[in-house]
Amino acid sequence: KRTFLSGTNRTLSLGTNRELRQEYKQKGHTLPLIDVLIAATSITHNCQLVTRNKKDYFMHGVRLYDF
Repeated sequence: KRTFLSGTNRTLSLGTNRELRQEYKQKGHTLPLIDVLIAATSITHNCQLVTRNKKDYFMHGVRLYDF
């Protein structure tokens, strides 16, 4: 059985998640956990994030495709 996030990639995504939450908390932004996890996964895997909810993914490093 294959999982999307496994081993090292899971660790990288969770590390990126923690960094994003801390960085934006210092700037006065409280980010919902699910949004940060999605953004961190996109950054870690160098994938473009497809969303209609562009306002929730303003974090640096997130490449958006807004349709």
